[in-house]
Amino acid sequence: MSAATSKIGERLKAVRLRAGLSHERFSTLLGFSKRTLMNWEQGVSKPPISILPKLREMFNVDPEWLVMGKDTIPRSSFKPMNWRRLERLERDVRCACWDSHLNLSPAQLTELVRSLYDDGPDLDKVNRAKLPEILIELTRERG
Repeated sequence: MSAATSKIGERLKAVRLRAGLSHERFSTLLGFSKRTLMNWEQGVSKPPISILPKLREMFNVDPEWLVMGKDTIPRSSFKPMNWRRLERLERDVRCACWDSHLNLSPAQLTELVRSLYDDGPDLDKVNRAKLPEILIELTRERG
């Protein structure tokens, strides 16, 4: 294990802990096994570069910090995710799709839920009411 691998693992662990996530949940969100994540955190192996965009999008982590940072304090305007809210929004979108007889691809579903989440909690009620309109517009765009 190299010192660089160990440091990347420490920074990755700091991101997970700051988000308040278990190994299981964090690894699932990144698309890897719990064992793989633990190997990264312990410096046994390096994570692939493909996780950098995911970490930036999901946890607002600066990829440069993860790879070359000097400390274990994530460099970003980090705000922990409200997982309950995110899951509720996903459930709302899935229900609206079901009601509209519309199948979104996983990427479209993720993009829509993330967009609604990014609008902030103050707009959740308004966005929920607009979901049928939003889905109709998505259907038109898909053609």
